[in-house]
Amino acid sequence: GTGQKHVAEGQSNQVESDTEDSTKTSASSHEACEKSDKTEQIPAYPFHPHFSLKSHSSSIDVIQRTCRGRKGTKAIVILLPGVHGGVGPCRQPGEVYDKNCLYAAVSKRLREIDAPTDVFRCSWPFMQPQMVDAVAGVCRVLHYALIRANVSKHKRKVKVILVGHSLGGAVAVNAALRLCQTFGPDGSGCRSIEGLENAKVKIAGLCTLNAALSPRSLMQGSLEDLKQLNALIVSGDADEVVPPVASRHLHEVLKENCSSAVRHLSLPGGTHDLFQYKDWLVSELTNFICQCLTHRTASTKRTEPQKSQFPVASPTVQ
Repeated sequence: GTGQKHVAEGQSNQVESDTEDSTKTSASSHEACEKSDKTEQIPAYPFHPHFSLKSHSSSIDVIQRTCRGRKGTKAIVILLPGVHGGVGPCRQPGEVYDKNCLYAAVSKRLREIDAPTDVFRCSWPFMQPQMVDAVAGVCRVLHYALIRANVSKHKRKVKVILVGHSLGGAVAVNAALRLCQTFGPDGSGCRSIEGLENAKVKIAGLCTLNAALSPRSLMQGSLEDLKQLNALIVSGDADEVVPPVASRHLHEVLKENCSSAVRHLSLPGGTHDLFQYKDWLVSELTNFICQCLTHRTASTKRTEPQKSQFPVASPTVQ
């Protein structure tokens, strides 16, 4: 071979689409996973992907929305759901699918403000994916995104922001660890990867929403590798699925190891899905992504939500 390595193996099984509300879905990725695991696998919540990518011994489903700016892509945003897969948090209560969920709204908002970001909403093909498969899927999506954006050809410096809810939060942390180790502190480590020989890729941001993270769920690696990224840790104090202490612990550990900004927002009355905070989270998450990208907020007119906008009280910021 060429001696070059890949972030992860696999290829798309369908041409990508830039249309968020596309009704076309890719061929099912379930069969590929079934061949690698003889145990019973439960299909994930509905997602309607634009395409699927093979990775490791599994696959990952993707909805893509690319930037329209003339200057091209400056950041890749990857949004990850919880253990059930599907569209992610802030769905209508009692529903397993909501086209206006948090991730869809954030993706739409980034397009509206012409942020130079390519957004990839992801889902596991089955519930309860293995951590190694989920992390490999994230790496595969990122490699695909970077190649598609021609970052090497244009010698671009690209930032990566990872966002995950519940299990997806744990996947985001583990993926950030692996990618920071691969790319190095200045982002030039990606140049040993096929197709990225002239690029620089840095993991700039990590956001977790009620992350299902414990010391046992961390893959091999030192949290010191995350010291240069910005982090936003969000938790609901009424979460009955994942103890809020998990987010507090993650915040403490990141604050000890990261030299960049690390914030923890504790949302009073916030449930695991965080639906009651959806509108506010759209604004907060959009601005976090823009801050990671440009060190500015998305709009100079943006103000913090008033106390009356919260279901119970204002979030506690740490």
